[in-house]
Amino acid sequence: MATNVSSIGTTGRDYATITLWEDDVDGDLVSAGNIEKGECYADSDFNETVDIDGSVTDSSNYMWLTVAEGERHNGTAHGGGVVIDRNASNGQVLRMSDDYTVVEWLRIYNAICSGSARTFVGLYNTGCMVRNLILHELVKSTDNFYPISAAANTRVFNCIIYDVWCAQAGEVHRGISSYSSTKVYNNTVYNIKNQSGNMPGIWGGIQKNNIAADCDIDFAASQSGSNYNLSSDSTAPGANSITGKTASDQFQSITGGSEDFHLKAGADALDAGIGPSSDSNVPSTDIDGDSRSGATCDIGCDEYQESGVTVPVLAYRHYRNRRVS
Repeated sequence: MATNVSSIGTTGRDYATITLWEDDVDGDLVSAGNIEKGECYADSDFNETVDIDGSVTDSSNYMWLTVAEGERHNGTAHGGGVVIDRNASNGQVLRMSDDYTVVEWLRIYNAICSGSARTFVGLYNTGCMVRNLILHELVKSTDNFYPISAAANTRVFNCIIYDVWCAQAGEVHRGISSYSSTKVYNNTVYNIKNQSGNMPGIWGGIQKNNIAADCDIDFAASQSGSNYNLSSDSTAPGANSITGKTASDQFQSITGGSEDFHLKAGADALDAGIGPSSDSNVPSTDIDGDSRSGATCDIGCDEYQESGVTVPVLAYRHYRNRRVS
């Protein structure tokens, strides 16, 4: 099996747009025995609708859209990275229609949906996965609305979604909308609202290690196995979940224009989640690419960084999930 790596960007790259890369490399990846990996560079913002479709794929041979190391965001919307800025354009941003497609590390914002364009990021087939995405400042003017919509047997890991507004009353609106078998793990969702006051931050799927705060409804329609979540209201599902917590006590900043959803010292989410050694579906790295390990981890997309701490050898076990500097 070969992994073919292509660069995507506007300064001396293999392809100038994501769409040009996808159109050129798709095909029968199973027969070829290939993974097609597109690495985006932050030469300039992208403004396009991407449809990953038309390839024959399986769990070993698939389409993989990522961001090159050294070009990735820092877990906030204010720390660089590769951006899809829709410039207030209407329409879907990303459709994942090939089985087992992986999309990661992009920041998507300033998009509008109206009419039948209901989803910004859609995972439409078996095995598709998004991770380490940041979606923010998204608006829906009419009809149903899902910033991330995930079909059965897909995965949504380590994503941040915030500042989402739907102006239409009486329709179906959800921040992350997923089917019963979708694994929705270690996401952070904040300020997801609609005009009716009934928009869930996270709806459906197996919900674990997620934070949803200051949404109309933080969690809804959770499936069996959901647990270890945190909400600002009473809706976080699971016997080990935490409810009724204030968003400002969890995050570095919720101030408009300087949001930072990394956890702060003393947050209720610290060490309150289930770790990778207890549930193999828990992602082994966080929104920054830092390690998660052990039986417990922090709830949400971030594994908290303890700065300026020298850890004695005997204390290592307690601090094994910390990023020590």
